Amino acid sequence: MENRRRALRWRIHAGLRKWHIWLGLALTPLLILVSLTGIWLNHKTLFSGARPAPAPAWKSLLDTGTHAGELPLNLDDALRTARYEMGWLSLDSVELAEDRGRLAYRVVPTTGRELVIDAHSGAWRFEERRRSRGPHAGAPSKRSLNRLMRDLHTGDVAGMPGRLIIDFSGVVLVGLCLSGLYLWGVPRWNKRRAAGKS
Repeated sequence: MENRRRALRWRIHAGLRKWHIWLGLALTPLLILVSLTGIWLNHKTLFSGARPAPAPAWKSLLDTGTHAGELPLNLDDALRTARYEMGWLSLDSVELAEDRGRLAYRVVPTTGRELVIDAHSGAWRFEERRRSRGPHAGAPSKRSLNRLMRDLHTGDVAGMPGRLIIDFSGVVLVGLCLSGLYLWGVPRWNKRRAAGKS
């Protein structure tokens, strides 16, 4: 009976060791990728050399300190106005931007004229669709390095399959840690128990 137990323990130990080694080798590139991109994301300013920008001496109507939720007209109000004036349409975008010295929502449908709605008074007007929104309009946007690191870290770079692969590698990493603890701890515990019996 004791021999059977020992044989069973040996088979479990050998199977876990084999599983641990081969899965560890197979997933090493993914685990390195997740680790390095995580380090990058935790220390973006160190690697990119960027520093938090000081508050400007001048005050713009729209900046990263703007409290959009405190505007008299919120996004829901702007979309309600657009729905009333334009009907049910597919939209390319809704932008909050400076317009003639005031903040305004610019509702851009997939086709047709744009609707500009004052974010303070609710006054609106139609404008012809702008083909260009700056010197680089229409050019493919470049993915920033930080965004690329984040997408690699989360798997978003490959969409849902990428996220599932990262999720799977995370689960396997937990399994590798647990099996590693087992392979390290159980033999030592058995040796101590055997030494205590003798």
